Amino acid sequence: MTNRRTQMAAIVAGALLFAPLIFIFLAGFLTERRNPTASPDWIIYARVLSVGLVIIAPALAYFIERQIRLLPAEQLSQLVEGPELIAFVTGSASFLTPATIGVISFLVGAPANDVYLCSTFSFLGILFWSWRRRALVRASNQYPMDVSHAGNISSQTIPLSRSYTIILSVLGVLALLFLIPRIIAITRGLRPIAGSVSLESFVLVLYVILVLGCWATVRLRAWRSPYALAAASIISAILLCWIPLGTAASIYWIGWVRKKELN
Repeated sequence: MTNRRTQMAAIVAGALLFAPLIFIFLAGFLTERRNPTASPDWIIYARVLSVGLVIIAPALAYFIERQIRLLPAEQLSQLVEGPELIAFVTGSASFLTPATIGVISFLVGAPANDVYLCSTFSFLGILFWSWRRRALVRASNQYPMDVSHAGNISSQTIPLSRSYTIILSVLGVLALLFLIPRIIAITRGLRPIAGSVSLESFVLVLYVILVLGCWATVRLRAWRSPYALAAASIISAILLCWIPLGTAASIYWIGWVRKKELN
């Protein structure tokens, strides 16, 4: 697997994982600007469909995984991205379908609660599927930095900056400390810390992404995964939005660490 394909795979995996959180933010943002209306008559059918997808999604993910494993060795060798990666992406996409239906229903009149519930299930499902397929992002003991496909394996290791790994760990903890009061405020029905509901939902989703993204990247770097560099590039781009701590870390990554790890 080439570096470009590795980075694209990491981007797709991150997009699938964070898509439900983005859906939640959009629902909260648009709800504040939408005129209150009664739920449409067809909402019950949309909810039945969503519940059905919640039930079917895990079975579909396992079914696709099993079908890929049953392919003949000749066909497996022709899969450019590798069977493990394909099983991961297709399974994650299966778990994302309830959130997608919830967003579509919301855009045509359903309440935001449908998006919140469906997206929460999708996020937890994709998180579970990522944990189940965690072997995909680990480097093997024999070849620590490239778990490539069809025997095209490189044993060359990539030097990873320990200081940036520590910085990401600290930022993950700080983001969690900023996130907890907002979760408490929501559960107690208090006034949004950021002022408006839309801004609060954006900040809440951003902190969740930062916590998960920083700690996931730290874990990948600890495993010396082939996805570590791509994950660090993605989370560093997101950190730019977190002024001033994340912005400083992102500049440090772009100016010093990235060049060192790419060479």
